[in-house]
Amino acid sequence: MLNVLVTGAAGFLGRAVVEALIRRGGLNGPDGVQPLTALTLVDRVPATPPAAPVDTRVVVGSLVDHDLATLIADIDVIIHLAAFLTIESERDVAAGYDLNLHVPLRTLEAARVAGRRPRMVFPSSIAVFGGTLPGRVSENTVCTPQTSYGTAKAMVELMLSDYARHGFVDGRAIRIPIVVTRPGLPSPVVSDIVGEVIRGPLVGRKVVSPLDPDASFPIVSVERVAENVLNLAERPADRFGASRAVHQPGLTTTPRQLVESLERLAGERLKGRVSFAPDPAVTRVVAGWPSDFASDIDDPLVGDADVDSIVRLALARFA
Repeated sequence: MLNVLVTGAAGFLGRAVVEALIRRGGLNGPDGVQPLTALTLVDRVPATPPAAPVDTRVVVGSLVDHDLATLIADIDVIIHLAAFLTIESERDVAAGYDLNLHVPLRTLEAARVAGRRPRMVFPSSIAVFGGTLPGRVSENTVCTPQTSYGTAKAMVELMLSDYARHGFVDGRAIRIPIVVTRPGLPSPVVSDIVGEVIRGPLVGRKVVSPLDPDASFPIVSVERVAENVLNLAERPADRFGASRAVHQPGLTTTPRQLVESLERLAGERLKGRVSFAPDPAVTRVVAGWPSDFASDIDDPLVGDADVDSIVRLALARFA
């Protein structure tokens, strides 16, 4: 019997996690395989219930105003995906910290008071790193966030590890690089500008990208992240050290390589739809990202095999 809560369930990653969870039908736990029996999906807009025989509750509204104690009272696994991303959090610092910091901390405290010790998976971010970085960034690299979003993620990581140390929750965090590529219209978020060199041509747009075509950065498919969120949920607690934060390894690539892969796999119909006009401001942001987002733990999570595999998944998603 397994009751799972997914916040941010209507989002790009949230939908992928719910779909992956339904395919699995449950999760491995301390006492063996636990079949999924109940699912609570929370977001600011209604999440789509899965087409599966699972008792599903859809909750609509902001977690900032929600009674979290009641929400998690009978939950076995919490997958907390709800967040304001970097640009939103920089524009409205208070609102960003309300959702990105205070809600996770209130969730941890509600779990402590309830005394059920749920497993809690917290998606963190490459944004916990910033400033001058080595080319290769692993779990051993010191966190130096340079945004409110990254700062909130780093603080929740620390609290998650401390509440796990006390036995209040069985927490684990997955630090995620650039996820490609979500549906919808392009946004000014630089990570989404990366995704647009794939998404734009696939939905019929010609793209003039402000990226340096030969700048390198780490990417990952949403399908890989969704599977690894669940893999991390299944990982025994004794496999973690002092920190509960684990890297989702990224695949180092460039915009030019993404476009070449897309044109090679999609054929003539997509050739010539992307050109580059590098913007110095965007170039500076990308230059602050690590080019190699890696993992140094004994049993690392798996990344995508190659650029073509990520582009094939995008082709299937936008078909």
